[in-house]
Parts: sequence; structure tokens; C-alpha cells
Amino acid sequence: MRFLLLLPLLWGVAATAQRLNTDAIDAFWRVVDRLERDKPLTDSLWNAYYDLPGNKVYMHANRPAEEVAEHRRYLEFVFRPSMRDSLKTLPDQNDDILDNLVYIRDHEAALRAYTDTVVSPAYLSGCRDLALQYLPKDKHLPIPSDLTIYIMAIAFDGAVQGSHMYFGLARVYEYDRFRKGALAGHELHHQMRVDDSLRRPVTADDSAAFTAVDLVNNEGSADLIDKMLVIDNPGQVFRAAGNLHRLMDRAPAAIRALDSCFRRGSGNYDAILNYSSGHLPGMYMADVIRRGGLTAELVAHNDNPFRFFYYYNQAAALDPRKPPVFSAEAMGYLMVLERRCIAVGNYDGK
Repeated sequence: MRFLLLLPLLWGVAATAQRLNTDAIDAFWRVVDRLERDKPLTDSLWNAYYDLPGNKVYMHANRPAEEVAEHRRYLEFVFRPSMRDSLKTLPDQNDDILDNLVYIRDHEAALRAYTDTVVSPAYLSGCRDLALQYLPKDKHLPIPSDLTIYIMAIAFDGAVQGSHMYFGLARVYEYDRFRKGALAGHELHHQMRVDDSLRRPVTADDSAAFTAVDLVNNEGSADLIDKMLVIDNPGQVFRAAGNLHRLMDRAPAAIRALDSCFRRGSGNYDAILNYSSGHLPGMYMADVIRRGGLTAELVAHNDNPFRFFYYYNQAAALDPRKPPVFSAEAMGYLMVLERRCIAVGNYDGK
């Protein structure tokens, strides 16, 4: 068990310390050691592994219950020599729970060594520095003192829920092949970004629109750190094809649907964003913004979620790939909404 306190100096804030919890990844390697000796995964060992917060809390918040059972079953299929033939009986499927374990098996030696890299203060300090490159200069929050970072192997993922942050070791390792600290930098960006939140009472329709705008900016601006690697390295990032299809191919339709809602002043924004927290269409819009040469402007103003949409429209209007452009009516609504929600407005195109 390793339960580390990250020193205040690491984060550049006074009198605070964050916790890095390695229980889940340490227990995972113990489970793998047993399975590789062809010993069964007993109920007691499984419960001792799964009940750790880095596993159970993450799965409860992010995954359906059947994926927990899948993870247990696949552990034996992938790592227990006498059961590996069972993998051949599984139907072809896009199953990230299984794919994650196969990836770990295929990169086991490197991942065991990389565990120590990820939990080092120097690594996390570098991730923080990377996140700061995508935040307004001298305008960012300290990382919360109650933040606990869990390193786990139960999913190929990275996530933040409240004061808990989860790093899937395999995904960290894969993305670090292209940009060291990319996954953690994205998640730390969420923690440190100053957000111009709703400051005054508005109607339910305006509140829903503001939330959608805020979500798209929150994920889209952070996607500059890691998701652009997928676009810039086609076919080279593990399990990236699905993200490209889900978040990029569907984005033009989502933008047109948002345009329609903004023109009406109402709509089902959750359905349009496909419950993606804003990655759809934020990732696509961020790519258009950077292609248009407006990354620096976005970074300088990403505390204001409306700027994300203004810069997107500015870049999209000149983009030779012809991404959809928000209508004048939709942009007019956003400018009015900005004044209603956060008491600023009159965007001047700079």
C-alpha cells in the first residue's frame, strides 16, 4: 500500500497537500501475480481488490453494474494460463473493459515499471505544468487540498468526480507515448480552470443553455491537451477510433442542433451533447479553433465559456473544410445570454 502526500511546494500553493492513493493499482498487480501462477481469483481476493475506493467508487459513478462482473471474469481469461483459451470464445466486440486488460497483459513489464513513474511527485508536477500551459496566465485556481488521485487498472479511462480523480494506468501510459502528462494534464485543467459560473437568476431555458455552453467549453478547452493527439496521430492511439467516431463524426450534427436550440432559446441540450459532459461537440470545436490559429486567444479567455463559441465561429467561417457555422440568430442569443448570465458581453472579435 502506498498512500502519498504530495507536498505543498509541488502545486505551488500554501498549506495544502493532495493525496495520491495507489491501493487499487497495487492490489491489481497482486491479483495478476496470483492469476499468472494459474491460481483462481477467489471471492475474498476479488472483494479485497474491488472494494477499494479507486475501483468501487469509480465504477459506481461511471459504469453499469454488468461491467464489474465482466472485469472479474476477464481478469482470469486474460491472465490465468489455463483459461486463456476462453478469450477465443468471446464474440468480437468493442469492449473497453476487456481491451484494457489485454493491453495491460501485452505491456505488462512496461506498465509495472511505469506505475512508479506515475506516482512520483516529479511526474505530477510536470502534469500540472502542462495544464497551466492551457490556462490564462496568472488566472487559475490552486488544486483543491482535499483532492485524492487514484491510480487504477479497472478501466482505460481518466475521470474527475468531486474531490476524486481517477487515472487508468494503461491510458496514462498510452497517451504519454505521444505527450507526457497528457491525460493527467486534462484532468488537472478541470481542477484549476477559473470558471465564470452563473452569477444571476435566469429562466430555466437560459440556465439549460448556459450549462451546455459551459460544459462544451470545459471539455473542449481541456481536450486541447490530450484529445488533439488522437487527431494528429491517426490510427496510432489505442482505442482512439471509437472516440473519433463518437466525438468527431457526430459533431457537425450536434452543432447544427445546438444552433437550432439557441435560435429558439430552448432545447434538450443533454441529448444533443449525448451525455458526453461536453466532449461532443467540444473536441471538434477545439480542433477547428486551433486550425484557425486561435488557440492562444482561447487559452487566454477560457474562463469565459462564451468565448469558446465565438472563437469557434470565427475560425469555422474561414476553415476550408467547411465546418458548420452558428447562425447570426444563434450567436445573437449567446451574446444576450452572456450578459444575462455573467454580466459581460459585446464581444468584439478579439
